[in-house]
Amino acid sequence: MRQLQQELTDTRKKVSMLEASLEVTAHHHTNSENETQESERRSHQAANPNADLPAKVKSTSSVLLHLSAETQLFLKELLSMKELQKKSETLEEEKKKLEEEVVNLRRHLEMNTVERSPVEQYKRETEERARRDVVEKLKELSQFLQMQKKVMNNIARELKEATTELQSESYRLSCRLDG
Repeated sequence: MRQLQQELTDTRKKVSMLEASLEVTAHHHTNSENETQESERRSHQAANPNADLPAKVKSTSSVLLHLSAETQLFLKELLSMKELQKKSETLEEEKKKLEEEVVNLRRHLEMNTVERSPVEQYKRETEERARRDVVEKLKELSQFLQMQKKVMNNIARELKEATTELQSESYRLSCRLDG
């Protein structure tokens, strides 16, 4: 039980770190988009749009390199999250087994207990408290796993969007260079 609690704490810390990293990356991504839009605006205003083309290419290349690095970071984080998801699935299976065991123990206890001395009563109450604690911890774990799944889905969605934007920007850049 302590090991599960420690793993749960560790996983929560990792998720918090990944969320913070995602916020920073989203901020950088927004800044990069703003810089790209500003660069495009300036190019349309210039009398000779081809004069600034090398600077635009360099700026866009820099943005693309930065976004590519962020994409690689997201891929690593996604891989880490998938490993955590596998661990979570294993914990879910263990949770189900523990719940079944609690139900079986409860039935067994009810069927085999006819008369209860004060010691037997104390034992039953202690077991009942322990069972409630286990069920509560399992509920918390389930909620955490659901939250983790949502975070993973968000990361995957944002990664897909960033990749699509990278591809689009790369295509636009290649069209400008060809033209």
